[in-house]
Amino acid sequence: MTERPGLGVPREGDRPGSGPVRESARITSLDLVRGVAVLGILLMNAVAMKMGLAPYQNLDAGGSETGWDWAVGVFGEIFVDQKFMGLFSLLFGAGILLFIERAEARVTSR
Repeated sequence: MTERPGLGVPREGDRPGSGPVRESARITSLDLVRGVAVLGILLMNAVAMKMGLAPYQNLDAGGSETGWDWAVGVFGEIFVDQKFMGLFSLLFGAGILLFIERAEARVTSR
C-alpha cells in the first residue's frame, strides 16, 4: 500500500478502509503536548481523590499547615488547575480537525 506524502492516506487503487495513522504521518509534537496535558489532569485529579473537592475552594480545608503546603497549593491553583483541561480540549479539537482533513483527502483520492 502506498501513501500520499505527509497525509498517511492510501492512494487511489489501494484497499479503502480505516485504521490507525501510520507512524510517518503522526505529529509527534501534538502527541507530546497531549501527553503533558493528560499528566496535568491526572495531577489535579490525584489531589481531588486524596482530599475531596473542598481544597479547590479553600486551601485550609486540605490541611495546609506549613509554608510548603501553601506554596504547592497556590502553585497548583495558578499553573495547573483547569489549565490542562483547557489545553487537552484544544488538542482534542486539533485532533478532530486533522481527522476531518484526512477523511476529506481520502474521499478526494478515490
